[in-house]
Amino acid sequence: MTKEQKILYMRGEQRERRLADAFLLTRKIVPFEEPMEEGQWYRRIVPGGICADGSEYPILLNRGCENSLVIFLEGGGMSLDEEMARCPNSLGNTYLGKPPCYAANFRPYIEYTCFDNAGGSRGIVEKDDPRNPFRDWHFAVATYGTADLYTGDGSFSYTDEEGRPQTLHHKGYANFLKTLKVLKEVFPDPDRILLMGGSAGAFGVPAVAPDVLRAYPRCRDITVYSDSATCPNERYIDAAQRVWKAPKRIAGAMHTKSPEADWFEALYKMAGDSLRYLYSISVRDWIFISYLEYYKTRNMIYKTEWEEAFRGHVKETVGRLKRLTDRFHILITDFPFAVENGPDATLHTTCQDPHFYEKTSYGVTPAQWLWDAINKNGYDAGVDLL
Repeated sequence: MTKEQKILYMRGEQRERRLADAFLLTRKIVPFEEPMEEGQWYRRIVPGGICADGSEYPILLNRGCENSLVIFLEGGGMSLDEEMARCPNSLGNTYLGKPPCYAANFRPYIEYTCFDNAGGSRGIVEKDDPRNPFRDWHFAVATYGTADLYTGDGSFSYTDEEGRPQTLHHKGYANFLKTLKVLKEVFPDPDRILLMGGSAGAFGVPAVAPDVLRAYPRCRDITVYSDSATCPNERYIDAAQRVWKAPKRIAGAMHTKSPEADWFEALYKMAGDSLRYLYSISVRDWIFISYLEYYKTRNMIYKTEWEEAFRGHVKETVGRLKRLTDRFHILITDFPFAVENGPDATLHTTCQDPHFYEKTSYGVTPAQWLWDAINKNGYDAGVDLL
């Protein structure tokens, strides 16, 4: 790293620390203690859990006044190979122009990006928002930080750009099993469960759903919801087997370039219509279209040339999901990615965004669509956008 690069890197890292420190002062998330105060977010370290960089693995808990439980799988990119492993996301690396491939932990800065509400409601996790129909529910947020779509149970050795040996701990699946043990202690017998996730967490939802069913066998009202999970690549199967070391049940279900659809097919084969199934995505998702360019050129930038291909990928995924059951309901959104001088793209995930409570161009809010589905009035919305 040159002197100029070190200066840029440190500038980014210092800005990240300032933002993280300011968020910590809000005490929106505090260390876990008992008894839990209703409505307060707590950070609880999962015994034996480990993030990709070897740090402790936390989950976030919030007790509601209703015996219903949201299990939320946080997103944060992925790492499929050595080159992606060299690109963990931090403001320092962003200032250097490195692609933000994955989050290697759930440090305070990422808490800030996921839970700070200075720019508006943080969607479903904003329990103080009176528009949130889930505000009285219990919440458990799995914080990811393992770059493996919640499917890993191994470690991956690689060499960094300086030629030094490094290790990424892809323990997303192992962490989730340990998380379920904690949840059974804190929320032992919920009447309803919504298992949902955004981005990388959306991929993980159908992969870990069988474990949720085993952990809560008495719950007969379970919905699984993936918010934004379509980014096809032929390397997922190899990554699951060789890099992430996913368990046989998960890796063995993969047979196409779209693991989210593969895992939903396996889930439906196991659980059938005992579950409610939901999927949403936007028409020109700026993150996934940038990933499609990265997969081809290793440059993570949004190119309009990928828009039609991405639309085709989404149509294919939706088609596969709809063929499983008429209980699989779809939401396609068209909220703009509103960044000055940015591309004419659409939002990546709505569930943790202010747009969760805003109407789409066809008059449905994601919050209302989700709440209707939870209450057995599911429907498709926005599919004509495809």
